[in-house]
Amino acid sequence: MAARISQDIELRTVGSKEEQLTSKTEYNYDVGEYERTGSSFGAFFNIVCVVAGTGVLQMAYAFTLAGWISVLITVVSAILATYTGSILIKCLYYKGPKHRLDGYAAIGEAAFGRFGKIFTQIFQYSILLGVSCLYLILTKISIQDLTNQLGLHVDSKIWVTTAACLIWIPFATLRTLKEVSWLALFGVIATIYVVIVIGIAGFTHLEENQHQRHETIIYSGLPMGIASISFCFGGTPVYPHIEQTMKRPKDWPKVLLYGSITCCVIYLCAGIFGYYVYGQSSQSPIFLSLPEGALNTTSTIAITLHVLLAAPIMLTSFSMELEGYFKISTSYRSRTRSFTYRLALRTAILIILTIIAMFVKDFGAFMSLVGAISNTMVIFILPVVCYLKLFNFRRSIFDYVMCFICIVVGVISCILGTKDAIVALKSLNN
Repeated sequence: MAARISQDIELRTVGSKEEQLTSKTEYNYDVGEYERTGSSFGAFFNIVCVVAGTGVLQMAYAFTLAGWISVLITVVSAILATYTGSILIKCLYYKGPKHRLDGYAAIGEAAFGRFGKIFTQIFQYSILLGVSCLYLILTKISIQDLTNQLGLHVDSKIWVTTAACLIWIPFATLRTLKEVSWLALFGVIATIYVVIVIGIAGFTHLEENQHQRHETIIYSGLPMGIASISFCFGGTPVYPHIEQTMKRPKDWPKVLLYGSITCCVIYLCAGIFGYYVYGQSSQSPIFLSLPEGALNTTSTIAITLHVLLAAPIMLTSFSMELEGYFKISTSYRSRTRSFTYRLALRTAILIILTIIAMFVKDFGAFMSLVGAISNTMVIFILPVVCYLKLFNFRRSIFDYVMCFICIVVGVISCILGTKDAIVALKSLNN
């Protein structure tokens, strides 16, 4: 199925035969003030760093919501996210290979006018900000867990502020995703290390967890499980900005496919290992379930570093959207004013997110809520609706089947997942 999607995407990305001939000598991509100098390898790491990471910590908990059926849900979510990520980029070039739209919101506007742009922006911005806020929450939990092991009890608000200051440095000083792509490499290494730790720590203490309960399928938890797992593949809002920096944009289908496969394997390892060992008692983030010791400590440090490195990627993508809206670029202002306005805007964004992160108590339920409301819309529904509208519904049977499945999964997880996540959050606050 994955190979079929990759082949189908690649054949349709360029367009007609006439467009293919033109593209060989005349690919004039319009990407504003940003140059296409990023490598496909760097784009791959950006995808894996953005998509994988916090999802690794969530997977075992997601398995407790739906049971072992979560393995299938993970694979299907990866396939659907790969498909929608590819048609989203195709929508950027619906006018032809020489005319590229500015981004996700521009796709919504091209399909449904000003209403489509605003509607798309609401969900796109909420997911970009939601994920960034989750990174701050996770950093707070990670650092507090480390300090508690050392016998130091410090107010979590201090750790949130400290994390925000560390994130602010690359976020405020680096302008585009190409410039922050080097952060992604370290983020991917940290994520893989955490998966290895989950496996080693889990199987080392397997005997003492033999009493843990496992379920094949939990029907009542399916909606929230789908929402949680689909959230883990939520890199779609960032994809236009990643593709924007690629020197060889025609490599996008392969880069996306390889990135999705890598993320899927990482998630399956984390979910299967974690759930097999800790069963229905698995917590989110997973290191709360791991026994105290060197492995737990180093994995917590690794995922904390990953979060600190991945957060600027998400925040930069969101900031670039706002900077385009407010015309904060050298195309409209002097270099000094552009830098000053960009610095002020990005600082204000981070301050707002820091304040929100200070008062959110639960990581798992909040992650499910954000995924249910915005991520399912941004990943599964909006790309499909815009794709069909921009290409006048003239698609293959394969496209219609994939689009139908995406919309069904998106609607179910959005409505029912939101309800379950709100109930979970209310129960925690009571």
